[in-house]
Amino acid sequence: MKDQLSHERIYMRTNLATKSFLEAAAILSGYNNLTSFVLTTAYKEAQRVINESQGRILSERDRDLILNLLSNPPEPNKKLRNLLLDAAKRNEQEDENKDAIE
Repeated sequence: MKDQLSHERIYMRTNLATKSFLEAAAILSGYNNLTSFVLTTAYKEAQRVINESQGRILSERDRDLILNLLSNPPEPNKKLRNLLLDAAKRNEQEDENKDAIE
């Protein structure tokens, strides 16, 4: 991120209390300076906002669950089997109706 942004500037003005508050958070977070803290924090928040708006946020647990279900799908239960049988019967009836019309 630093290399890509090293030639660009963002100008901000704030009051002394806000600046002091942000500096304290930067120090407590282990950042060398306020700029690094603000840019890193803003960048992470921007990623979160963009990912959330695109519906791509999955926890690692959710991702693992989905991948496991795709690799090892469960056996269909009785309700699903009945739905599939009903759909197959409707398709057969539609095919018979088409043949009768032609």
